[in-house]
Amino acid sequence: MEIQDKYKNLCHIWCEPLQSFFKRIDDLGGWPVNYKYVQFHHSDNRPCLFSNAYVRNEWWTTVCSSDDYYIYKLSETALNNLKNQAKQELISNLIAQLQRTIS
Repeated sequence: MEIQDKYKNLCHIWCEPLQSFFKRIDDLGGWPVNYKYVQFHHSDNRPCLFSNAYVRNEWWTTVCSSDDYYIYKLSETALNNLKNQAKQELISNLIAQLQRTIS
C-alpha cells in the first residue's frame, strides 16, 4: 500500500490547532516513517501530503515537521525537561556572549 493512501483523507482544517491535527494523524496510525514534513494543498478541501521537501508556494504550504509531531508526543515531564534544558543552554550562551563583548 502506498504510504499516501493511508492518509488520503487527511485534510488541514483552517485555523486548526496543531494538537488537534496531530491527534488526527495519531488516529491514522501516527507519523509515517521516513517523511520529514506534511503539507496541505491550497484548495477548498485542503488535502495533506507527507514529503521530505519543505514547500511554500502558491499551491502547497508546509504545515509542520516530524520534529513538531514528536515533541507533541513527549510526556509532560519530558517536555518540561526539554524546555528547562533549552532555557539553561540559552542562558549559558547569552552569558558567554556578554563576557566576550565585555572583554
